[in-house]
Amino acid sequence: MKICFICKYPPIEGGVSSKVYWLARALGERGHEVHIVTNALEVEDEYRETLDINDPNYSPKNVYIHSTDPSPTIEANPSHIPFSKMYCEKLASLAIKVIEEHNIEVIDSWYLIPYCVSGFIAKSFTNVPQIIRYGGSDSQRLYPSPYLNNLLDKIIKSADTTMTNTISMQKVTVDIQAFHPKVVPMNLSSYITNQKYSPGIPIISYIGKITHHFETKGLIELVDACKNIENDYLLLFVANGKKLNEFKKLVKTQI
Repeated sequence: MKICFICKYPPIEGGVSSKVYWLARALGERGHEVHIVTNALEVEDEYRETLDINDPNYSPKNVYIHSTDPSPTIEANPSHIPFSKMYCEKLASLAIKVIEEHNIEVIDSWYLIPYCVSGFIAKSFTNVPQIIRYGGSDSQRLYPSPYLNNLLDKIIKSADTTMTNTISMQKVTVDIQAFHPKVVPMNLSSYITNQKYSPGIPIISYIGKITHHFETKGLIELVDACKNIENDYLLLFVANGKKLNEFKKLVKTQI
């Protein structure tokens, strides 16, 4: 099958970007042709992972990345008033091009803004069926907005299939070829200055962004749970975000 994902993708950080990568990789390994339409290369530094897009793992077997242009040129972001990055329009235009050039059979769009809206526009012109996925943040923050609800309500109802976290994301499958006990651990010695750390103790890690609404992401519960561990351990956060300093203060008062 030929699939067009309209979605986040690395170097955008976060759970959705990660899930898209591993699903696209798994589908590609099974012989499906997956085309990723994304604005990933335009992501702000605050939400950008450090990676090499020339690494062969970035575009796994049968997975092809199509990103909007990150360059600061007038062609990439034509001047208009009031100015915007036009993510929705650029993604829709790129998706239509990919769909027509590669005979795409289904559009899979994650999540509502701008990806599902872009997918709806592409579907309207190509008649390719669309899967719409949305999560808790969409339901809580975007869908109820009186400025967005009319559009989002009609787009969700127009979907050929709708998937939400509650029914489709309860089980996250791990790729055991990449994650297994024989993987060589990362040497943390140059990153850790805490003298209480000693090699060999258990490491509990959180890898992701710490930004607005971090209190809804389980971070506070993680800190609370670790307070009750009596043996030596390392609680490691590999993270960035606007609320990082606020979270650091919280950790210092709790542990």
